[in-house]
Amino acid sequence: MSAQFTLPLSETSVLADFISRAELARMLHRSVRTLSRWEAERYGPPVTRFGDSIYYRRASVLSWLDRREQRFESPPKRGRSLVRR
Repeated sequence: MSAQFTLPLSETSVLADFISRAELARMLHRSVRTLSRWEAERYGPPVTRFGDSIYYRRASVLSWLDRREQRFESPPKRGRSLVRR
């Protein structure tokens, strides 16, 4: 018979991969209300609810930010060429 040893789960270890709504709002320089509106509009990163508290998984936020990235190609240069003829 093997002995089982389990560590108690603290709130910090359980929520280590999550960010609170207020914390994410500070990081993104947005208001908590804006993040609430984004959730209602299904625009922002996905949320996780624990009771009345709302959290964002760090990996989901990074993935959402990656999808928001826009890449533009440089427009063709106009004007005189720098090549002498």
